Amino acid sequence: MGLIFALPFSQISLDSTLRQDAAFFKGVERINLFFVKNKIPFFKLREGLIEIKNGENTNESGYSIKPTKYVYLSVADVREGYLDLTDPIYLNEYNGKEFEESKLTDGDIIITRSGTVGLSYLFKKPDDDSIYIPSGYLTMIRVNECLIYPPFAVYYFNSSLIKIFFNTYSCGKNTQNISQTSVKKIPFPSIPIDIQKEIFEKAQEFNIKIKNIENDIPDTQKVIEAVFCDVFDYIPSKEFFSRQTKVFIGRFDKFSENKNLRSSAKYNFFWEFYKGHIFESKKKYPIVKIKELMKVHRSKTLKKGFLNEKFLLLDKEDVEPKTGIILNEEYVDKIESDKVFFGNCDLLISKIDPFLGHVILNDQSKPYIGTTEFVPYKLDEKQADIKFMQYVFLNNNFLELSHYVMAGKRQPRINPNEILNLSIPLPPKEEQLIAVERIDNELKGITEKKQQIRRLKEERDIFFLSSLN
Repeated sequence: MGLIFALPFSQISLDSTLRQDAAFFKGVERINLFFVKNKIPFFKLREGLIEIKNGENTNESGYSIKPTKYVYLSVADVREGYLDLTDPIYLNEYNGKEFEESKLTDGDIIITRSGTVGLSYLFKKPDDDSIYIPSGYLTMIRVNECLIYPPFAVYYFNSSLIKIFFNTYSCGKNTQNISQTSVKKIPFPSIPIDIQKEIFEKAQEFNIKIKNIENDIPDTQKVIEAVFCDVFDYIPSKEFFSRQTKVFIGRFDKFSENKNLRSSAKYNFFWEFYKGHIFESKKKYPIVKIKELMKVHRSKTLKKGFLNEKFLLLDKEDVEPKTGIILNEEYVDKIESDKVFFGNCDLLISKIDPFLGHVILNDQSKPYIGTTEFVPYKLDEKQADIKFMQYVFLNNNFLELSHYVMAGKRQPRINPNEILNLSIPLPPKEEQLIAVERIDNELKGITEKKQQIRRLKEERDIFFLSSLN
């Protein structure tokens, strides 16, 4: 069976991003077909740009434990069309001043260029004194507003069509990345500004419906914390995180206690002053290390290529952050990268960006496979209820304290051994079940509401793309 190439070989010398894999040419062909079939004139995005640049790179040494006026935006903060600043990173005064020239201004469009490639947001500065600085894994563009209406552009970049573009042009063995060169190639429809504004306004009607449903959805972290405080008498997160300390010096004898010990101030602060505890309780529960309740589950890794049978594929974008709700399931018989087989594990926790709360309960009746970022765990069900443990890792305490334990220069990650070395006050299992039932009741119906939102977003996408011709 031969491969019909969608582009002539003469283009190889003109385009440094061309590749010879079938998936690349299939993606290019789908994008081209959309414009040809619908007879939509377009120009390359570079023709409508005033400026394009990446953000600034720094590491944890440039962060501030306390809030400052310098907010450092990461890939994790960017969603489709909005920013999630519930867990901001702050730069210290020195780094903040150093990068201040790169601050965002109204009308800048942010595009994630690493990890979750292609999520876009139109920046509008909040009404405060903060200075917002994009990280190096974000690309910032400013457009010629005689050709491109910025709010329309953000809808377009987040559409299913341009997701194909981002998936096609992003590359990387472990983490997907997209270059400025590729971003500048995005085909942009040649539509008059007044028509772009009209399409945008009509698409906003879907957003009103979506927002009304979102307002009825309870905050998962608030529900979990309220129940944990009421049933287990756990210390509320605000009180738990309010500790202050003076400068401290790490001790060399600690190396024998923790093979992952490192020089990070935040890391040592957590182990010295929180003692590795995720929670504290006013009740006299035994303090138990997580490794006594669960262990890493040995599971096979499926190599990229064709599979012997069909599996249900779950990548990070298929799991909603901070809820563990599975948004999308897709049967596949071929994978483009190595995947982990869930098998009969109980729980999966993402080792990349753990503060995003990608914590999944496994349904052992389904043939799930997923990104190797998901680490599978098996629980001792005599001591701990599976859902109770999921709520432990979805609670604000873990999401916040994971920042202290993470390592990794390019993409922050948490070592499974670090998770297992954490401790919690362990309630009796009967109390765990009471708390789980209460949380489940308060979150009842959330999945259906999420599905309604997803359907509305799909309808919005269909409307938006159909309006381009």
